[in-house]
Amino acid sequence: MKVTVIRNPVAGGAGAWPQIAEALARVFPGYALVETERGRTAAQARAAVTDATDLVLAVGGDGTVGQVVEGVLTSSFPQTPFTFLPGGTGSDFSRNFRWPDSVEQRLQAISTATPRRIDVGLLQCRGQDGTVSASHFINIASAGVSGEMVEAVEASRGKSRLPASLRYRLIALQRIFGYRGGSLRISVDGRSIHDGPVLVAAFCNGGWFGAGVAAAPDAMLDDGLLEVVICRHRGLLGNLSTFAAFSGAGKGDRPATVMDRGTVIEIEPTTVPALSAEADGEVIQPGALRITVLPKALTVRLPQAVRPF
Repeated sequence: MKVTVIRNPVAGGAGAWPQIAEALARVFPGYALVETERGRTAAQARAAVTDATDLVLAVGGDGTVGQVVEGVLTSSFPQTPFTFLPGGTGSDFSRNFRWPDSVEQRLQAISTATPRRIDVGLLQCRGQDGTVSASHFINIASAGVSGEMVEAVEASRGKSRLPASLRYRLIALQRIFGYRGGSLRISVDGRSIHDGPVLVAAFCNGGWFGAGVAAAPDAMLDDGLLEVVICRHRGLLGNLSTFAAFSGAGKGDRPATVMDRGTVIEIEPTTVPALSAEADGEVIQPGALRITVLPKALTVRLPQAVRPF
């Protein structure tokens, strides 16, 4: 099996690389290694995928995973199987799967996994200057305080030694305390479901984001649908209550929350400036968004999913 490993050398957990490299050599001898450069991950992944590539394996966090998926899907060989080893700051997409404990066990699980196909989100953004950009996401795209959180995480990169989950929680509280809010008009498959203030609006292929926030734990990766979770902006105390509810292990009681699902989602900012936005833990251009699910667009080799498919 010809395996191409695409690694983010500055991702959280990068110190574990020597152990990972040794395990890779045992499980996938002769693998090719590509080390990413900031801002070029998708392009490097795209160039690395050839007709001889049997598997693309990303090593890093959600941002690396999302950018490598972007590279695979926009390459000349978009059916090439994809997989990853969890790492980085958030690693939320990994929560959708049941991983063995050790690195070598995880690689063995990948090597014996049956190829399966999962959905991907197509994100089209019309910026305030009228330009339109398009990209894919594999886990969750969102707007609101979550976008501000990702901006703050990016700004703090390399400046904190706190564990990733604690750093995310502290940043989340800081952003909630300082959140001024904004409004969105949201429709799902042509149905208007929300028009008003938003704390966070999440559009979910996977179940978790923000270093373990269970946005849509019942989401399935191959059902051809995106889960839509909208939390209304309710002022500081209400927003703190919402944050506490979503930080639990399950769905629990989630006040002031709209939940829906569908295949095409339209998001229109109705206040200026537009709310901050992110996809797979990467900042995206704020503005009007159109999100479309691409059913079973990505071939993966991964352990059993938390919600089997």
